[in-house]
Amino acid sequence: MNQNYNNNGYEIINGSHRYDTQRYPFAEAPNSALQNMNYQDMMNPCLGRSYTVEQQTTVQGAVSTAIDIVSTLLDKSIPGVGEAGGVINSIFGLLWPSNNQDVWESFMTAVETMIEKEIADYARAEAIAELAGLQNVLEEYEDVLALYNADPSLGERLKALVVSIDLLFEQSMPSFAKPGFEVALLAAYAHAANLHLSLLKDIVMFGAEWGFETIEIDDFYNNGIIANTKDYTDHCLNTYNIGLQESLDLTADPTDYIKYPYLDNYPSYGDDDENYAAVLDWNLFNDYRRNMTLMVLDVVALWPTYNPRVYFRPVITQLSREVYSTAYGTVGSQWGDSGSSTWKQPDVIETAFVRPPHLVTWLKDLQISLLNSPSIFLVDQFAGVVNTLSYTGSTSTWEAGIPPIRSGFSNVQVPSSNIGGLRIGTGISTCALNFLNSSGASIRAVGYCQHESVSQDNITVHDAGMSIPSSTEPSTHRLSYVNALTDYFGDYGSGDWGLSSWGFGWTHHSLTPDNTLVPNYYNLIPAVKAYSLEGIARVIKGPGHTGGDLVELKLSGILKIKIPSTEDHVYNSRIRFAASSPTTIRYTSTSQGTSFTSELTLPMTDPGHSLTYSAFAMGPYMGGIDSTASFDVTIEHVAGDSLYIDKIIFDYITYTPSAEYEADQHVEKAWKAVNALFTNDAKHALQMNITGYDVDQAVQKVEDIPDDMFQKDKMMLLNLVKHAKRLSQARNLLQHGDFESPYWLGENGWKANNNVTVISDVRDLKGRYLNMPGANVIDQKVVPTFVYQKVDESKLKPYTRYLVRGFVRNSKELELFVRRYGQEVHANFPLSLMDTCNQPSDMTNGYNVRNVRNTTMSQKGSCNPYRSGYTANGSEMMVPPTNGRPEEKRHFVFHIDVGEIDPRANLGIDVGFKISSPTGMAQLSNLEIIEAKPLTGEALARVKKREQKWKRELEQKCAQSETFVTAASKATDSLFTDARKNRLKATTTMQNIVNAEVKVKAIPYVYDAVFEDVPGMNIDIFRQLQSHILRAFSLYRGRNLIQNGDFSSGLTTWNATTGANVQERDGRPHVLVISNWGANVSQDVGVQPNRGYVLRVTARKEGTGKGYVTMSDCTEENTETVTFTSNEEVTIPRPPVRPRRSVGPSICDKPRYTESFGIVPDDTNTMNVPQESYGTESCSCGCNNKIHNQSGTYQAQSYRSEPSMPRMNGSSSNYITKTIEIFPETNRVRIEIGETEGNFLVESVELVCMEEE
Repeated sequence: MNQNYNNNGYEIINGSHRYDTQRYPFAEAPNSALQNMNYQDMMNPCLGRSYTVEQQTTVQGAVSTAIDIVSTLLDKSIPGVGEAGGVINSIFGLLWPSNNQDVWESFMTAVETMIEKEIADYARAEAIAELAGLQNVLEEYEDVLALYNADPSLGERLKALVVSIDLLFEQSMPSFAKPGFEVALLAAYAHAANLHLSLLKDIVMFGAEWGFETIEIDDFYNNGIIANTKDYTDHCLNTYNIGLQESLDLTADPTDYIKYPYLDNYPSYGDDDENYAAVLDWNLFNDYRRNMTLMVLDVVALWPTYNPRVYFRPVITQLSREVYSTAYGTVGSQWGDSGSSTWKQPDVIETAFVRPPHLVTWLKDLQISLLNSPSIFLVDQFAGVVNTLSYTGSTSTWEAGIPPIRSGFSNVQVPSSNIGGLRIGTGISTCALNFLNSSGASIRAVGYCQHESVSQDNITVHDAGMSIPSSTEPSTHRLSYVNALTDYFGDYGSGDWGLSSWGFGWTHHSLTPDNTLVPNYYNLIPAVKAYSLEGIARVIKGPGHTGGDLVELKLSGILKIKIPSTEDHVYNSRIRFAASSPTTIRYTSTSQGTSFTSELTLPMTDPGHSLTYSAFAMGPYMGGIDSTASFDVTIEHVAGDSLYIDKIIFDYITYTPSAEYEADQHVEKAWKAVNALFTNDAKHALQMNITGYDVDQAVQKVEDIPDDMFQKDKMMLLNLVKHAKRLSQARNLLQHGDFESPYWLGENGWKANNNVTVISDVRDLKGRYLNMPGANVIDQKVVPTFVYQKVDESKLKPYTRYLVRGFVRNSKELELFVRRYGQEVHANFPLSLMDTCNQPSDMTNGYNVRNVRNTTMSQKGSCNPYRSGYTANGSEMMVPPTNGRPEEKRHFVFHIDVGEIDPRANLGIDVGFKISSPTGMAQLSNLEIIEAKPLTGEALARVKKREQKWKRELEQKCAQSETFVTAASKATDSLFTDARKNRLKATTTMQNIVNAEVKVKAIPYVYDAVFEDVPGMNIDIFRQLQSHILRAFSLYRGRNLIQNGDFSSGLTTWNATTGANVQERDGRPHVLVISNWGANVSQDVGVQPNRGYVLRVTARKEGTGKGYVTMSDCTEENTETVTFTSNEEVTIPRPPVRPRRSVGPSICDKPRYTESFGIVPDDTNTMNVPQESYGTESCSCGCNNKIHNQSGTYQAQSYRSEPSMPRMNGSSSNYITKTIEIFPETNRVRIEIGETEGNFLVESVELVCMEEE
């Protein structure tokens, strides 16, 4: 290998000489968990002084955020094919963790600190104001994107928004490049540019879907992504170089003990400040280079991958630059003779610490030599350091570093494959090195700091490597190289040579130890990961925007790179390059003795050797490789001048090179399928017979095109099918008919059972599909599975035909209902028509299904083609063949005709699917209702006749409903004292409330006849009256001084003996049953003395004997008893609860109908009224029983939404309500219930103060 280096002077990126290489490479980066690191020690050993701590903390925060951003972009493989807003959404929280501009302020302050130059107040204020504006619009972008994903009809709003955001970026960017302050503003500029390019990528990728025309998207691509990437990259590189040059002129003051307190630690050893000056000067330069690389150049290196017309799929890229830590420790004072003290200038330090441009190396082993007998202060204890290195994919190793410079030493081996951090101890010089793994644990400690002669305060421990992570996040860099300065320590009691200051190189963890390829990604392998360069070939310093160095090939120069074996996949390869002249290369891939060779001519892109962003281009594909075995790739320079190779791109493909003809045929078929979607070449509308399923299948065909050979075709076709998808969604009157939105279920979409789901794991369905399982069986009751949606009247046109269609992948015992004036369509799947009216034959049969003869309605009645009395009229409907098997992969299409539009009735169009059998199932997709054509002739006459019939039926239903509603309203109103319904009448009993409830539940047409959870025409009236019933129950319980008087909570609050329990009897869920004479229940109730109370008991007696309820105030003379016998006359019979009526469709003129009863449908806020509170205390009569008082805090349980009152079955309605009165003389009464023999059944017991009368 021949690597030529030019190491003359300080090389600035893009300098005037074409072979200039920057000898100060990019610096090391902190990891994402920097907040857990002692970063200040690493950056500058100045802890303990508030000025420096604050200054370095600001730098730490800015660099930490930048590294988190770059790590996020690399980890997520962004940009690539993904959701719109992916880049912005992933880093927005890092740039704006709160609603302020603190992160951006830290970017500016950090650079100010490094270059020792402040931004003018006006320039800073303007930049901050622009950033606040960008924050607001980008937040809105995220919000509108979320809304658009739920409702694609918002495409125009999204389109207008992104145009305005793009314009705002164009207007704002100059504020981050104010003349005179470009360097200090550079970090803010780079990250604002990153956001802008991310937005432009979204527009180019998803603009067709949002409604942009092709010409507009092309403009955003050419004048947006291409132009701005060049401008932003050039500005960042030029400004970075200006700052780098200025940092060379910065001079450290070793006597500034506030900034460098450790230099004041050793006054007894003379004035050694000048011995540190050169290292401090180099640190100022290296700190700028390192931190600006992390904050600016690393993110700039990702911008070429933001081009969606080059990279269709996600990208895996690697940062190959090597970066260096801050140096610590003394540099000594002499070289050779004691009279020379100025030899160690920064360029000598640079040469010692920083390697010249090189292929990527891997640290296999690290050996550090320690003297066996160092001087008393241990300053000369280190005698050598040797790195064992290898190239990527190579098994050969070699050594580099400083061999032991003195005799009498011992070697310490440091395992080096996973060094992610380093802790350095310094006294007079570096005295201890503790190497850490990527998790922060110690691997090996080397060296010792002498404490006997120097106070402990003089020993400083520094964190180096910017890679000491938290326990949950690995470091982002690994140690790649170690070197040091040799120095003479004669002034420190040694009189001999040793190693003083140390340099540590680090590489990013995105740089993988091998070149393993990952399928379904673009794999961008840096050219410097080659294992060999031959002939006229060398590594040169990269221009700064490539993320690492470049390989330069001249005539006969050869690059060799090794790719290990992976899974059975095929890849095609190309290079990203710059060429100073037209250049011919020979590409060879060799695996298991078999070679493939091709020659390609590359155009001239960089005649001036500038290596700017625009000088680089993507070469043509060189040839395919099979990754089932490892292989070597060789690129040989055959003709031309300098060729600069940045990366080798391996693109995953799904075919071998020999299949190019088949792939070309695939593209041709895809073009034909996509063109067939539209009505004409303008592509403004879809053909009528094109369904959502057809569009999804076209998308599938386009996505299957191998984009590595047909990138332009695939991009154009993707834009067209996205446009077709948007047109399909726009004309579909059903909300979320393709189930793509996560919000498909709810108020603005479908209604369905909880067991209906949307999934997308079916190979032959491109999008998502609806999965309907069989009906549930709950408590031996079958609960059908259903999905339902109503198209609002406002979306329809008068006297128009609409098509209802969809795709059924699989089904069993599935029913479809489409309704407006009745049950126009009722079909079973596998399709057999039931009650299906008027489906004429003037639709194009384009679905590969057989035609089934349909019938028209006779003059005698309803429409069922399987009954007699109908004659065929030649009409047809498209129905798939079933052949006795469960239907699979079938389209269906029906039509429904709309007459006049009546917003007041709001009939709309109902579409629903239902499975009534537990063994049923269905999988549906691409459901849609679209406008077909205006009605004319026979169809027009037919819909008018059907409409008149519907109106007559509506009047009949309204009249029927009016009878029931009047009775229910009258019964409900009679429970209360006035129209406010805040107080029950004193005479209202539990029976009255239950009777009223029965009448409310008898109201017809409350729920849909087919879909029982869907509201019917009388739902508002029912809910209003039902709320009044619930209020009555609540008020009833609230005025009852007896707790749990209806036994709905069992025997809670009652004192009960054996033989008394609560059972379900006579259709009532909670009845107290006393089954023998020795059993009884009782309860003490707090009252007010000398007030009147009424006790109401609803009960019945079975068998002989008597049942009784006794009320006493604990005095013998004040006891009242009510008795029940089995032969008593039923004075107030209670009607049974009627079974739920069959209900009809929601077609009544509800506003007129409800207004006739004074009902406000939305006034339903009177449910669950809280009851009064009562407490308990000991009875004053001395019986030690607990009684209730009205000043306590007991909170009665609110009445449930479904009252736990009896639902009688009609066989037992002989419960009797009896009352007695009492005027207690004490503050409590006792209620006792018992019987003499037989069974005594008590439904409720109520005690009411006579004030309620």
